[in-house]
Amino acid sequence: MKTKQEKPHVGGKLSGAYSVQRFESVRLRRLRCAGLRRHGNPASWRNVHGYEFTGCASHFLTLLPVTRALIERDIVADIRERPHEWEHPEVAEVVEERPVTPNLVLDQGLNNWFTGGYLLGNFNRYCAIGTGTSTPAVTDTGLDTEVHRTGTMLAGSGNCGSTLNTTAGTLALKRTHDFPVQVANENFTELIWSHSASAGNNANSRVLISGGTVTALIGQQLRVVHESTLTCSPTARQSGTIGIGGTPGWPHPSGTATDTTGEWQWGAVGFSNVDTNGNSTSSYGSPILEPANGEGWMAAWYTGMTLQSFGTAATCSGRFATNYPDYATPIGTGGWQTYTPGSFTRTVSFAGGTAVPPAAWASTDGIRGFEIGTYYWDYGIKFRNPGVLCVRFNQLQTKTNLDALKAPGFTLTLSR
Repeated sequence: MKTKQEKPHVGGKLSGAYSVQRFESVRLRRLRCAGLRRHGNPASWRNVHGYEFTGCASHFLTLLPVTRALIERDIVADIRERPHEWEHPEVAEVVEERPVTPNLVLDQGLNNWFTGGYLLGNFNRYCAIGTGTSTPAVTDTGLDTEVHRTGTMLAGSGNCGSTLNTTAGTLALKRTHDFPVQVANENFTELIWSHSASAGNNANSRVLISGGTVTALIGQQLRVVHESTLTCSPTARQSGTIGIGGTPGWPHPSGTATDTTGEWQWGAVGFSNVDTNGNSTSSYGSPILEPANGEGWMAAWYTGMTLQSFGTAATCSGRFATNYPDYATPIGTGGWQTYTPGSFTRTVSFAGGTAVPPAAWASTDGIRGFEIGTYYWDYGIKFRNPGVLCVRFNQLQTKTNLDALKAPGFTLTLSR
């Protein structure tokens, strides 16, 4: 019976949660008070209610409709004449806050990521709001009716940023989006998050606003806080029989190893991040496991290897053929395979790549393991991010100077 051979895999679950706030500035309240002095009678209002008119939303809504309309006309004029002062309010007070609620990650959002349409750090780069009421479905592509889209964010720690927990294997990316100051009273019911600044069917996630319609009055603003979380699995060390390709294949018939069982651990796992200004950040080549990174893959083989915990590359020694891949020919390399929409699975394979050729190096019963990482050109191919996947064999393996050799690659999956 032929032993089943494993291709190492890593899975991820992408989820999101959001809350909606409606807030207004001190400037708006001052203008409402000034407007009541021009278009109404503050003393009469005080006599009716027993306290001073502060200009807050609850007080403002007790005025007669005709008085509110006149005051709102003055507010709109001020917003248009002094937009900069409204963009940076002195003090903003939350009038209403909806509870934190999960949102639905769409098929389109997963497909876009797997095809390299965006880095994970841009999953929720933009937020759009609309007036539709259809129940969110994974097949949605945008809002029913888009009204506003914003890329403006409230900067600062706690408002935007990333949190990586290597123990739990989670990466949380947070953004706080501010919509423009309202110049009309509007009702909103739905939200999407997208990597695109352009209005249209480019949503990665959609939700109906919790609690139903949210009403934004003239001079008020909406703020949407969104946190997307990627949960990686497995974070624990895995084991199995590892398939090694090439000629003649492993275990080598002339060696002492009887199988290719071993353990593997995800080491230098990297994704793009969000900084405290809300910008997606990644040093060149650092979002290792993201198809949008677009870099090739290579493997290096060692006489010694000690696996570490999730998120930490293995400790390796005795690398074979330190001058390979050589300066002329990319050998021992692989790459991302074609993505099938809707599969939410993509493979890095060495099957169609270039093998380590027979003449590259040889070892008689001395190969303990290998690591896979991304490479770049710098007067030849070099590791940019070694130790993404670290594999250690239970038995020492053999390669003669007559054998070609290929690593097994790995599979990446993403669910919601």
